Amino acid sequence: IMGPGFGWINLLSSTMALLSPLLYSRAPKHVFNSRFFFVSSSLNQHSMSRRLRKPRYFQKQRLFSNVPRSHNQWDDLETVTSTSNKLVKHLTKLRENRSYREESKTVLLVGQIPIFETLGIDAEGAEVDINPPKLCSMVLSKTLELPAEIDQKLRQQAKRLVVTDQRVLEKIAGLQSGDTLTMAAEVSMPEPFDLLRADGNIRRLVVVDGIQDPGNLGTILRTALGLGWDAVYLLRGTCDPWNSKAIRAARGACFRLPIVTSGTLEDLKHILIENELTIVAADPHAESSVNTLKDTPERVALWLGTEGKGLSAGEWAEIGESDALSATSTATTTSSPNKIPSFKVRIDMDPRMESLNVAVAGAILMHLFRPKTFSDASLTSNLATDSNDNIEL
Repeated sequence: IMGPGFGWINLLSSTMALLSPLLYSRAPKHVFNSRFFFVSSSLNQHSMSRRLRKPRYFQKQRLFSNVPRSHNQWDDLETVTSTSNKLVKHLTKLRENRSYREESKTVLLVGQIPIFETLGIDAEGAEVDINPPKLCSMVLSKTLELPAEIDQKLRQQAKRLVVTDQRVLEKIAGLQSGDTLTMAAEVSMPEPFDLLRADGNIRRLVVVDGIQDPGNLGTILRTALGLGWDAVYLLRGTCDPWNSKAIRAARGACFRLPIVTSGTLEDLKHILIENELTIVAADPHAESSVNTLKDTPERVALWLGTEGKGLSAGEWAEIGESDALSATSTATTTSSPNKIPSFKVRIDMDPRMESLNVAVAGAILMHLFRPKTFSDASLTSNLATDSNDNIEL
């Protein structure tokens, strides 16, 4: 019993373990709360743990135990975890409801690239020379990592900056779970632009008549800005340019290009006459082709109809057919100051295809009638610096 390696502690713990079942069946309950059984149990566990314990040199060592854990970039920001949060409901309603956007005068941007382009921030954090809208609120993914320069700019510009998980961002953006989303932002809507005060400064105007697809509208806006057109006039019945799909397709052009929304026909007539613009209407069934044009007008209003029915479904029947001119003429003067020169053109294409997408056709014609040189002083900057007009663009 007293052999080497056995020890008094092992003997005592083994004896107590053998006697425990017998004593448990005969002794009162309070005996098991005594120090005897507490010591017996503790000694037994201690003995077993010593037998099963690995040698010290086999145990894993904790490296850098005194080094603090690294913090997330957004640990100091407000965290939103529920889709029922007031801010989440507000941003979701901005995406879904046009009247709510017009009432709040803010719009929703989704995705890192559209947001950075709109705010004038490139991937390295450098500023782009534009007049960005006000950043009202911004929701970031808690897994997003940004350079320090961009982090600082967002913290300075945003009135409210919160972080959340992917589930809440998908609710805000209305995207499927398979899409990767890192941020969403609420920005101020530009003030309504009044082209009636342009005073002859408009030389290139795009008239959009009843286009319903927001992707097509956004592409037209992006092309118009890229090719140096002065403004875009959206007649009633055209989809909202602040739709999330239109904004995504426009890539920030809707914030930099003067746009008239829900414009009336009477105001358009006044703008066309005051700026001496010639209407060029895109029609796949027109007699004249763009290849037959000898001279292009110096002042052009490019008219684009709906996707399906073209010019027949919009306002063209009331304004465009009144004084149609030949496509081979310069079409820059009229006998009456109240008459608007206009003509239709088609884009030659393979007869096996009836027509082109309206955004594609518009891009071709905008390139054909684009200004010869791009002026540094745009229509937006001219009107914004006018002392008589307080226009915030």
